[in-house]
Amino acid sequence: MLMIKQDPSLLQSEISIPMTLNNQPHEPVRRVVFHFGQWQRDFLVRYRDDSEQQIGLPENLDLPFQIPLNLKYQVKLDGHHLILGPVVGFITNQKKENLAPKGLNISYRYMRLLDDNGLTFICAVDGINVKEQTIEGYYYSHNDEEPWKKGVFPFPAALYRRATVPNSLYSELVNIMGDEIFNSYPFNKWETWDWLSSNPELRRHLPYTERFSSVQVLDSMLSRFGTVYAKQENGKASENLFKISKEMQAYHVFDSEGKEQILPEEKAEEFFSSFIKKKYILQQEIEVSRYEGRHIDFRMIMQKDGNQQWGCTAIITKFGERNGITTIVSDSGFALSGENALRKVFKLNRKQTFRKLEEMTSICIEMCKALERTGGHYADLGVDLMIDKNLKVWILEINNKLPDHSMPFDFLKDANLLQKVLSTPLEYARARAGF
Repeated sequence: MLMIKQDPSLLQSEISIPMTLNNQPHEPVRRVVFHFGQWQRDFLVRYRDDSEQQIGLPENLDLPFQIPLNLKYQVKLDGHHLILGPVVGFITNQKKENLAPKGLNISYRYMRLLDDNGLTFICAVDGINVKEQTIEGYYYSHNDEEPWKKGVFPFPAALYRRATVPNSLYSELVNIMGDEIFNSYPFNKWETWDWLSSNPELRRHLPYTERFSSVQVLDSMLSRFGTVYAKQENGKASENLFKISKEMQAYHVFDSEGKEQILPEEKAEEFFSSFIKKKYILQQEIEVSRYEGRHIDFRMIMQKDGNQQWGCTAIITKFGERNGITTIVSDSGFALSGENALRKVFKLNRKQTFRKLEEMTSICIEMCKALERTGGHYADLGVDLMIDKNLKVWILEINNKLPDHSMPFDFLKDANLLQKVLSTPLEYARARAGF
C-alpha cells in the first residue's frame, strides 16, 4: 500500500517510485505507462529510497481530474505498465443534485465497508463527461471528520451501473471502457423469457410466456393454462400485476391486492387495450405452495465475488399477505432464511433441504451465465424463485435494474449477512479493476 505525493523536483515527464517495486534488479525499468483508472500516460522513471513508500508525481502535472492524496493505493508493475488502484465507480443517480445528502446517506451502506484502499466513488449520470473522460462525484475517506469528498475523477477501471443510463451515453462509455461496466444492460421480463427459453435446461424452469398483443392471445393462454398472470414488461414484480381467468364467457381479473373485477366478453377489447398499449406479458400460473394463505417465493442473491465467479450470497424467503397474489413483504408479511423456510413450509429434512438449496443455486448460476452469453456483463442480480407442490423450481423474476437487497434483511435482522451481500460487488469491482 502506497501513498501518492506531489514532488516539486520532478519534471513533467518524470515519475518516482520505490526501488522495491523494481522486479528487474539487473535491468530496471526506465520508462513506464502509468495507469489510473482508464487514464494513462508515459513517464520516465526516477527510483527513490526504499524507506519512502510513496509514488511521486510532478507538482504541476496538468490533469482534468484529481488523484486523491489522502488515500492509500495498491500498485502493480506489470512489465513497463505501472498500475495504481483500484479505481472503481458506482453510478447511483440520474442527477448530481440528488447525490447529496440523500444519495450519500444511501451509499454510506456500501462505502463504510471499504478501507482506504484505492479510489471508490459514486456519481450521477449527468456528472459523466465523455469528451474529457472524467466523472464528477464523491469518494469516501474513513480518516477525515467530513468523510465525503467531492471531486472530478477519471473514468474508472470498473464501473457498476446502479441507475438508468441513456442508450447513447452507454454506447459512448462502452466505446471507451469496453466490457468494464457491470450490470450493464437493464433487461425486462420479456427479454428474460426471450433470452433464456432457448436454453433447454432453463426452459423447463420458466413459466411459459407470451406478449399480450391481443385478446386472442389471452384466450389462447387461458385455454391452455386456465389461469395466467399479466405483468408489465418493465414493471416491478409487485406493480401492475393481475391474475386473470375465464368462466362462463366472463373474465375474472384480480389486482395485486386481491380485488376482483368481472368482465363480460364484449367489454374485453376495451378493458385490455391499456394492457396491450402499456406492453404487458402473459405468464402461465404456477401452482405454488402457500403457507397459511400466503404466497411464497425465494430471493436468491446472485453475485460475482473477488475471484470473479458467480455464487449465491444469500437465500431469503418472502411471505406475502394472507390471500394476496404477490409476495410483497409488507407489515403483514414476513421473511425467513431459505433453509428455515424449506423445512417449515415443505417439511424437508436436513439432507433434503441441502439438496434443494444446491439445486436452486445450480439453476441460478446456469441462468446467470446464460444471461451473460446473450445479454451483457452482470455481477449482482436478485432472482425470485418459486417452488410448486411437486417441489419443482421455477424462475419467476430477475431483478437486474436496481437490485435492492437490503429490504428482506429488515425482517431477518441479520447484519452480518447483509454486510456480506453489500460488500461482495465491491470485491468483484476491485478484482475487475485489476486488484
